[in-house]
Amino acid sequence: MLDNTKKIKKNQEFLKKPTEKKLKMQDFFEKIKNKVSEKLAVKIFECGDIIGFLKSKGEKIRLHGGRFCNNRFCPMCSWRKARKDGYLLLLLFSIVQKVMKKELIFLTLTAPNVEGEELKNEINDFNNSFKRLSNTKDFKSICKGYIRKLEVTYNDQEDTYHPHFHVVIAVNKNYFTKNYINQKKWLDMWRVAKRDKTITQVDVRKAKFNDLKGVYEIATYSAKASDYLYSENVFDVFYGALKNKKIITFNGIFKEILIDLKTTEKYNDLLETDNEIYDKQLWFTWSEKNYKLFRTDEIAETELQKVFVDEIEID
Repeated sequence: MLDNTKKIKKNQEFLKKPTEKKLKMQDFFEKIKNKVSEKLAVKIFECGDIIGFLKSKGEKIRLHGGRFCNNRFCPMCSWRKARKDGYLLLLLFSIVQKVMKKELIFLTLTAPNVEGEELKNEINDFNNSFKRLSNTKDFKSICKGYIRKLEVTYNDQEDTYHPHFHVVIAVNKNYFTKNYINQKKWLDMWRVAKRDKTITQVDVRKAKFNDLKGVYEIATYSAKASDYLYSENVFDVFYGALKNKKIITFNGIFKEILIDLKTTEKYNDLLETDNEIYDKQLWFTWSEKNYKLFRTDEIAETELQKVFVDEIEID
């Protein structure tokens, strides 16, 4: 009896996050069903109905497959993507810092909040403003590559929207002694690029190695479900402004590394291997607001293999 209780608790633990996301799916489906094709609506409705986990001999469990819709706004799929993006960013940061011997700085670019009807144009203006910033002599003199991520938050007290950029910039080691740009200079540069003197702040800081705070800022959602599911009207604003928008951009050495990772084995020694041997696959189905185990598959001895770590924990 005690062993069964322990097993139930273990199940509840690794199913906790997928369950949280799945519980938001009905609300999400109701808000998006009339904005997509019937075929996609069905995929969204069924998203997360079945999920699979690998289970190791050492009792480690990891999400590995299932029925997913891959819609940008889906609470389940955006969570899965953020976990994988987080791992990719840590790998990129490691290569840039360890192999290429560069430093990283984190830059957050903001502007005053806007009304819902202004959000789409404001995002376009942010893109154009960043292009002007990145083309300045000061920026080009220090930047060896950047990752730029768009995020939008919602202020329910004022019914306004806050688009902003999280940017990671790779710089030479001597940046902090030779070509350093202080916070005030960054603010002045962003004001000029954005053509808005009312901007009061930018945040800039040096990245530490394996800087999880920076990874979370870049990897996590372009918009939080708690924001865009706030109401039908708020969802319409987010959907209209972010649909088909490029959320994350890779430039310079970051883009070069991505190409190498996809086409060569140049950085294989830096890939982290999960040392567990997975010998079972557990399948769960969604029923009565909970995931329930419906099948356990044994993985044949000839198919047992180690797998690469490809995600990190993100809420």
